[in-house]
Amino acid sequence: MAITFALAIIFVILIIVFACARLQQGVLIRRQTTPHVVQESVRIGGQTGLDENILHGFPKLLYSEVRKGTSSSISSSCSICLADYNETDMLRLLPDCGHIYHLSCVDSWLKLHSSCPICRNSPIRAPCSIVPSTTEDVTMVQVV
Repeated sequence: MAITFALAIIFVILIIVFACARLQQGVLIRRQTTPHVVQESVRIGGQTGLDENILHGFPKLLYSEVRKGTSSSISSSCSICLADYNETDMLRLLPDCGHIYHLSCVDSWLKLHSSCPICRNSPIRAPCSIVPSTTEDVTMVQVV
């Protein structure tokens, strides 16, 4: 009786391990194929990212320099690849929002998308529109 119970438990454990292995294999396959699908859908949809010349205009910094120059509120990991920054990692700073990422991660992202991965704001500064002051240019019209 005890042997039958032990064999049943071993059988259930093997089924669970097999199911977990199959599930993990499916997740890995989806992770490997997803970037290709995204790239194709972006090309087909007509959406474009930023030009490489624009990307090269954004500041590059070493993580060690970023840590020295800012407060402790700076992120310690890249929001794109989720890896922690090393002291010698080259980062790219998006000027308008101030978010930082691994250089290769954000360059790849911005070639496909034209917005910051975190805040979705455009990293390109929009030209300022000049609005006249209301106190200087108001004309009074009398209606009779």
